[in-house]
Amino acid sequence: MGRVTIPFRSRFHEELDSLRRDYREVLREPSRREAFDALVRAWSAELGAMSQARIPAALDAMLLTAEVDNRRFIEDLRRDVKLLRVEVERLREELKGLAVLKRL
Repeated sequence: MGRVTIPFRSRFHEELDSLRRDYREVLREPSRREAFDALVRAWSAELGAMSQARIPAALDAMLLTAEVDNRRFIEDLRRDVKLLRVEVERLREELKGLAVLKRL
């Protein structure tokens, strides 16, 4: 007799159903429920990658994908902050120039 292996997609949906029922529904803050929903979107978009990751537990693959999505978000924020810093510096220089003109 061979070993029965449950397909990743089935394990994923079982975990997701359990998390929705037993975890998401008891989160107190709506913002945390929205964050959970955002993770579900990230997990669903990367289901193929998770199934190829050779991670035995579906929840472990889901956590890895959530971390990757968080890293993407952090990198997006870093890029935005860098652009804002450049813009602030440009505006400071512009204000300095205006101050010099007022003194003249």
